[in-house]
Amino acid sequence: MSCRSLAGSSAIILAALAAASPATAQVPPPELVIEGPIDAIGANSITVMGIEINVPSGRADTPTALGVPLDSLNDPLPGRSQGFVGGTAIVTGGSTGGVVTATEVFSDVNENVVVGEVTSNNPLTVNHLPVVRSTSPVIPGSAPMNVFGFQIDEKTVAVGSLISIEGYLGSENGTRQLYYHTLEADTGEPVNRSSNEVSVTRTQCRDRADAGKDELEVQGWVHRAGLPNLTGTLPAITITYPGLTTGRRPTKTTGTATIVPVVDPASPQYAQYRYRSSNRNLDGCPLRIKVSWQGDVDSAVSEVDVDAAP
Repeated sequence: MSCRSLAGSSAIILAALAAASPATAQVPPPELVIEGPIDAIGANSITVMGIEINVPSGRADTPTALGVPLDSLNDPLPGRSQGFVGGTAIVTGGSTGGVVTATEVFSDVNENVVVGEVTSNNPLTVNHLPVVRSTSPVIPGSAPMNVFGFQIDEKTVAVGSLISIEGYLGSENGTRQLYYHTLEADTGEPVNRSSNEVSVTRTQCRDRADAGKDELEVQGWVHRAGLPNLTGTLPAITITYPGLTTGRRPTKTTGTATIVPVVDPASPQYAQYRYRSSNRNLDGCPLRIKVSWQGDVDSAVSEVDVDAAP
């Protein structure tokens, strides 16, 4: 038998073995990604675009709720009797022999977004589309916020101003409405306008291998009780975060930093702070950052920059 025919026979045998053993073929988690319309939902399974997916955890995430029972996504939503069925799911996981097993399931029903003009604030409409806050426990509406990071009364947003809404479109009594889970407005009075207040609108952490090379960015805003126009030099903000001492055996400690907020000339009721340091020794990422100012405290978990150079 020639070498050529032996090689050819080996290839045929290998192909036959592969065809006879489909269970050996697999896509390991989290390489598999399925995104599409939801056909059906069970206690431990979900069908997306006709693909039945095992969900051993029996849990799913939504934009404003984590780890909800998967079959609770069948429950009627405000303005949407079929729940999440017919909406969009994003599933990550793996596949063995064509059988899909999910490690994560996420859905926000349908990602309907409007960045537009407030045409009425009582009731709230955006470019004449009625907007209401979602009351569903599986996708609850988060507190409406202004761009300065403060919770607001949505009825105080200014007609004609810019607003951003994210949620799902539904219908009630024949009227289509956008049920929002996230609202951010350029205007709107803080709910706590009678108190001094500080917000955290962004925090980012870069955790590097070398000691003293970690980076931390924190920014946000402040306002005084009663929302007066701010003038002069304001008291400093105190930022605290989990840190490490340097040395052969680093120990956990609390890091601190201070920064003076600067009045925004376009909206002088507010002042902004921006803190950045590139010589921190942090206790890993993500970090819960706490910011204090004039009797008020806010906190946020930092985003992690996964693309940071070593």
